[in-house]
This record gives sequence, C-alpha cells and structure tokens, in this order.
Amino acid sequence: MEEDEQQQQGQQQDDRFFERDVVGSIANPDRVGIIDEIGGAPSTSGSEDDEECGQDVEEGAAIIVWNDGEEETVDLSEVRLVDRVLDRGELVALVGDPLGQFGVVQSVELLADLRLRNGEVMKSVSSSKLRQVCPFMQGDYVVRGNWIGRVDEVEENVTVLFEDGAKCKVFRADNYTLVPAEAAEWSCDYYVGMRVRPAKSVVFKTARWLRGGWKSSRDEGTVCRVDVAALLVYWMGVGVGPVTPTPADYQDVKDVIHLPHFSHSREHWRIGDYTLPLKDVTVGGEVAPKESNDGREVSSTAVSTSSDAVSSNPEPSLAEEALHESSPLQRKRSLSRRCTVRRKAKRKLVPLEIPVRVTRTERLVDVLWQDGSKSARIPATSLVPVLYLNDSDFWPETYVIERGAEAEMDDDKGYRRVGIVKTIDATQRTARVKWFKRVTSPDEACEFEAEETVSVYDILEHVDYRYNIGDIVIRLTPQVPKADDSTEKVEQPQAPGDEGKHANDPTDLSWVGSILGLEDGYIMVEWGSGDVTKVGPHGIFVVDRNESGDDESSSDDDDDDADSWETVDSNSLSDFESTPVPAEQPVTREETQGGLLTFVLSSMSRLISTIMGLRAKKVVAVGEQEDIEEPDELVCEMLLARKSPADRHFDQNTNDHSTECSVRPLTEFKSFDMVKDASDHHFADVKNEVPNQRKWLKRVNQEWDILQKDLPDTIFVLMYEDRMDLLRAAIVGATGTPYHDGFFVFDLYLPPDYPNVPPMVHYHSGGLRMNPNLYENGKVCLSLLNTWSGRGSELWNPGTSNILQVLVSIQGLVLNAKPYFNEAGYDNQTGTGEGEKNSIAYNENTFLLSCKTILYLLRNPPMHFEELLKSHFRYRGFKFLSLCRAYLGGLPVGRNPADSSEGSPEKQEESSAGFQLILRKLVPKLAAAFVKIGATECREFEEPPSS
Repeated sequence: MEEDEQQQQGQQQDDRFFERDVVGSIANPDRVGIIDEIGGAPSTSGSEDDEECGQDVEEGAAIIVWNDGEEETVDLSEVRLVDRVLDRGELVALVGDPLGQFGVVQSVELLADLRLRNGEVMKSVSSSKLRQVCPFMQGDYVVRGNWIGRVDEVEENVTVLFEDGAKCKVFRADNYTLVPAEAAEWSCDYYVGMRVRPAKSVVFKTARWLRGGWKSSRDEGTVCRVDVAALLVYWMGVGVGPVTPTPADYQDVKDVIHLPHFSHSREHWRIGDYTLPLKDVTVGGEVAPKESNDGREVSSTAVSTSSDAVSSNPEPSLAEEALHESSPLQRKRSLSRRCTVRRKAKRKLVPLEIPVRVTRTERLVDVLWQDGSKSARIPATSLVPVLYLNDSDFWPETYVIERGAEAEMDDDKGYRRVGIVKTIDATQRTARVKWFKRVTSPDEACEFEAEETVSVYDILEHVDYRYNIGDIVIRLTPQVPKADDSTEKVEQPQAPGDEGKHANDPTDLSWVGSILGLEDGYIMVEWGSGDVTKVGPHGIFVVDRNESGDDESSSDDDDDDADSWETVDSNSLSDFESTPVPAEQPVTREETQGGLLTFVLSSMSRLISTIMGLRAKKVVAVGEQEDIEEPDELVCEMLLARKSPADRHFDQNTNDHSTECSVRPLTEFKSFDMVKDASDHHFADVKNEVPNQRKWLKRVNQEWDILQKDLPDTIFVLMYEDRMDLLRAAIVGATGTPYHDGFFVFDLYLPPDYPNVPPMVHYHSGGLRMNPNLYENGKVCLSLLNTWSGRGSELWNPGTSNILQVLVSIQGLVLNAKPYFNEAGYDNQTGTGEGEKNSIAYNENTFLLSCKTILYLLRNPPMHFEELLKSHFRYRGFKFLSLCRAYLGGLPVGRNPADSSEGSPEKQEESSAGFQLILRKLVPKLAAAFVKIGATECREFEEPPSS
C-alpha cells in the first residue's frame, strides 16, 4: 500500500529539468535530444570557472543536443521530459514529494526502441538484450597483472571499403579524421556498415591502401572492419600481493583482460546510439548472428555500400595488391600472405551484423527509501535527483560511527561504537541503528549487540567503510561475520599466504569485484571470476575514491568547502585617514640599539598611556583582583551610541540577571585590554621580524585605536604586552542565530608584511565543525582574509581593511542566522524548498555543536578569558537554558520565543525529535556547568527534561 502511494506521488509532473535529461520538442514530437547544460543551474563545485561556464545560457533555457546532431539553445518551456538518466547508487526523491524522504537507486532497467535500416521499429527492447558496437568503450574496466584500470579512451583502426572495390585503413580514427556521412549520425562509435567520409581530404590520402590507391573521387565509403588499436587506461589500484610497477597508460588489447560485466553501459544507452542485438533477439525477421570475438570483420561481398545495394567486388588478388607495394618490407609482407593464402581461404567469414539505432529510451528503477521500504520499476521521470545533502542524511545499510568521546568531551568508554543504519525517519531526523559488538582482535567475528533509535546528529558516516552500489573493490584478507542459517554464499577468511596467489595467475580475477548491494552488514560483491559472495566491511577496499575532500581539516590549503561572500564594507567603519593617531615620539639611539623587543616595549609604554587612559587610570589584566575604576559616563554613552541595530536588539532580549550590556562589558570587563602571557596563543611560536618597524608600529597603533573606540559590546579583544603582533578575540553569538549566546574564541597574528597582507586568524574549535567557514583545525575561511576567492571589496585592501572589519565580518557573516548557505555554491538554494529544508537541519546540528563548544570552553577556558567566560554564562546561563527548554517544546532553532505567535491557526515548523533527543541530554550537563561557576538559578535544569 505504501509503495503504491509512493508510485502515485511519483507520477506527478515536475517542471524542473536536469542535465542528461532526455527531452522532446513540443512543436515537433519526433525531435528528441539530451540536455547538455542548463542556464542558471547551481554549480556543485563552487569554483569560479563553473560559475562562468553557464553565463552564456540564460536562466530558463538550456543547451540541447538533438538527435540530428544539432546543438541548440532552447527555452525549457518549449520541451517536455521524455526520460531521465539515473545511475545505480544515485540519490533521488519523488517528484510529488521532493522535500520528503530520499532514496537510493538500486537497479536500472532500460527499455529502448530500435530503428532498423529498413525503417522498421522494435519497441521496448530490454537493454540486457543489447551489446556494444565496439568491444571496448570508455568507462570499461580492464585488468593487467594485479592492477585494475578504467578505460578513458579507445583508439581504433578503421578499414573503409569504397564502391569501386578499393579499400584503405585509417589508423587511430576519431571525429577529427573520419566523420559520419549522414548528418543524422551522431554516435562517435564506428561500426561495420557505417557510411563515413574524411574530415579533411588528407585523411584518405595518407591512409594505408589495402586495395587500389587514393583518388579524389573516393571521398565516401563504408566501414568494413574496426580494430581496437590501443586503450588509454587510468590505473586505479593494485591488488594485495607482490608490488609491481604501474603499467603504461597506453595498452594493447592483447595485454589486458576485459571486465565487461563491471561496467554498466547497458544502462547508459542514449538516443542516437547504435547497438548490436544479442544472438537470441529477432532483427527484421532474422535471428542476430553470434558475436565474434576476433574483431568486427566481414567479407567485401557482405558489406552494403549504400542503403539498398550490396557490393559484389571480390577481394583483390595478391598480384593486384603487389602493384601497390614497392618497398622491400611490403614485398616481404606480400610473400607472407602467399604462404598463408590457403589458411585464410579456410577461415569462416563472420556474417555481417547490421547495427540498429536507439530512437527512444525509458528507464525503470528500483529504489530503497530511507524508511526501509522499497519501490520496484518506478519510471525515472517520476523521480528527481538529490543534488545537495547534509551531514545528517543517511540511508539504510550505511556504516556509521557514534560521535562519541570527542563530541561529548566526557565519554569514558574509550572507543566509539560502529553500526549500520536500518531505517531513517527523515522528518524527525532519527535513525534506527544496529550496533556491532566491540572487536578487540582482527580474528574475531563481527556480531550485533544492540539496536536502538538515535538522533542523526549523533552519528557520522564511517570514513573507512563507505560502500556504494557499483563501487570497484579489491579483496583484502577478509574476516567475515559468521552466517548462521544463511543459504547464500558467504566468503570465508583466506589462509595465510593465499592473498597473493592471484598475482602469479593472470587468469584469476577473484581479487577484484564490483559491489552489487548491501545487506545487514554484509557487502554483496560480484568478483571478476563471476562468483558472487558476501564479505565483511574490512575484507575489501574501494579503489579510485576521491578522498581529498573527505577530511577537510587535513589540509590548510583546502578552500573548496568555503563560500565566497561579501565582507562588511569598510566604509561603515572608521577610515584610517580620518582616525586620530597618537603623535609619534622621537626614538633615541638607546632604544634602537636594544633591538625589536626593547623598541616594542618602549613604544608600548607610551601607547598604553594614550589608549588605556580612556578606560581606566590603571591597567589591570583580566582575572586580577585589583579594583577597576568605573569608566567615564561620556565614554559609555559614546559606545552605546555606536551600537548597531542588531546590537541594540541583542540588549533588549537580555534577562534580569544581566545589566544593560549583555555581559556587562562597561562595568566589569574591558572590550579592549592588555595582558602579559601569550604562551597558549596559537601563533606564540611564530617569530615576527618586522623589516620596517616604524611603519608597522604606526599601523598597529591605528588598529588599536579603532578597536578601542568601535568594538561592539559583544566582541572582546586582548593585546599582549610583549607581543604586539598577537591578538585574541572573543565573540558572543547574536540573538536569532543558532549561535545565540555562544562564546567563540579566535587568535590573530599580524605578519611582518601587514597590512600588505591580511592578518592570520585561528579559531579555537575544540575539534567541532559548526560552520562551513570554521574548520575543525581552526582555519577561518573568509574572502577578507584571502583564504577564499572574492571580488572587489570582498578582498583585503591594505588601505581600507582593518582588524575590526575582520571581527565584525566573522560575527555578522559567518556566525549568521542561516550558515548552511555559506557553503560553496549553496547560495543558489536560497529561497528554495530544498535549501530551506537543509538549512533547518543544519541549524539544529549547529546549535547542538554550539552547546558542546560551551562545555568544552568551560572545561578548557582560554587564557585571560577565564573570568569573562564565567561571567558571561553566570549572567546568561539561565536565559540560555530557558531557550533550550523552548527548543525542546518544539520552537525552531533561531526563533525567539517572544516572536512566536502563540495560538496561530497556521501550522508552525517544529524542531525535530532527533534534535530534541540530544538536547535533552545536553541540558543537564550545561546546567551543572553553569551552577559550578555560580549560576545557582540554573539548578532547576539539572534534572533531565521530561520527554
């Protein structure tokens, strides 16, 4: 019943088109084509090059390659969807419910209409009954020794027969040498019987003539033989065993073993392609002949040189061929032919196989949905591909690992459980997971110990066990769970030393396979030998997987996962030229002779008296016990007047436990202060040798003055007495964002070339990734820092950019209300249903990570911000936990309880059960931490909230 409902939803039409879609012209129903590029389509890579590629195509239009070979830009309102190309393992959603649960394509059945040479059409022929015109095609897999490779290019030698009986061979033929004689031919595969002409007149002139010679009148002929000359192979991986050198890129077909059943070309027939039916398929009243294994060759009497006529010219005699052979080598070859003429005469000629043309396709797919249900033979046109995913999107049979100790920071188990997902509730964001028993030895069998419902935010995909249908795998030394009561073939562990046996036997292909499916922790693999077995996750290794983007924290130079977005305009901040700068004091000889450190300290002493005098008569480091003088009332008024509307809104939402400013920056803590010890600073070990000390110091003085006067009351900055090149900043998350009242610490370093280069910034992440632009390793990706590409004012400008601009950009543009759209290319989803759905899930996970960051900082407070951190949560802890309580009641993350319209008849979006499941565990931990620092009113939250 459920499957029928899904199919009915899928039958609804969708006005969206995607690349590779097969479309038909509304005005001309017989004209069909494939969408090559869509104008305004979102880029999946986020690079500038991709963004520029679609600039020539207007939004709402597409470049379509029609079945007659013409390429045309067409308005999408003028075409209709005919078929949708989907691959095994592709993620899809129903057209009628694109924001509902997702599914994974398990298998694809392609039905094709075939047009014969006589015009007859064969309807709905299964692709399983068809075979390739060329024995090798791009994307096929081959083996040489213990190496597995993928064919990237096929080079062919084509023999052409002319109407007068002449024959020539064109070596390494391609679209630049031989082209179809008929305009309607758009397939790039050469086949026997195909009419061709030279792309340039020199092609036939330089060809090797087997019969006759070149004449200008011989400008069109028929292909009578096609030989694979060479394969360009990308070698993907090597099997277990003795190490052998990587084979050459170009390979002779005789030196490799073809694995045709690994490629899924039968699912990829396109309109306009030519194919050969299998031997049991009736073509034009006759059964298709048996496939030849020796190449595609027919006698000249069997090749049609036109649509209706068949050439009757016999093969040339050896004497006639000798007329065209003048060199000794050619005479020697002629003699060799004479010696083998009898043997050739006895060969049985291969009957001519006339290819047929694909004129229509229809794909029916089997889908496994997130809730575990399955749908069979759904039309591909009733599905839409899923282009964007969250880290919290999972599918049945996915291997996962619990976030565990690093996430919770208080887990004493010492290990993380590994399990497989059985079902997912996409709406409530929960998953049913079966956990494996802990394995202490590789020889132990894997068994399940428990099954439970968990939040999708509490699990991660296992980085070592990522298996998808269609993946090419190499056999390792497998240890497979025992299979009691199982009739299917389960692979047993190899005996010691057996893993390298295949290296000595080139015909043994049992070491390489293709994944057919996943079932209850096992992986179904079809091996090169033809066997199908179940293996455990640690018994195989996926080859040719791009791992560069999986661990974004592994490289400081990996900028692909951050987006380019505008920074705060420098015009809204103080301009350097109009900023009053303390008068420069003369430098004595003694100061210069003391080196950089003496010079810095001397300048510091004079600078402190100028800057710090506005705040207090005495400099006191944060955390010391000396009394701090009350700031001048005029200064308070000036600072309050400089607040942005967002800052004033933040103040209006503070609770009774706080003063007018959210964390009392005017009465207890300085927004800009000086400290002594920089030992825990991220850049403490970086030596700063300034080539131009005076110019550098003057600019730093200007920066300090701007920070002194214009810092918002939710940003705090520390400078260091003995390191003018170092700063530390704390930023409080703004109201209305998933970072609400969070506490985020950044270390800044001013390089010797500053301000010609931007400052370097490090984020204290605690190992958590809660924003696309803030990495686990501390990297801050921001165009203003030149860590991501940008244009104009987005980039660092030595004359106008400053540190305050950097900090405000982080607070306003990085830690914003919808950080999901900061991801590269995801801004194209703004305002779309898919984008908003993903943004809600991202916000929920972000708030949970922000809570964990709070726990991490309270247990590992950054030096000199200890008292500020405690004071903030002492005064804001109760309000923060009250917000958590509202979220547990269903309030969406980022929404203010005061702004929610109670009693509204409209249905309001609610926070998910998966989000509430984790937050319910975090609230007592947060409450205990707040009580420990003096927020006694938070005791009421120490008991776990009721479900």
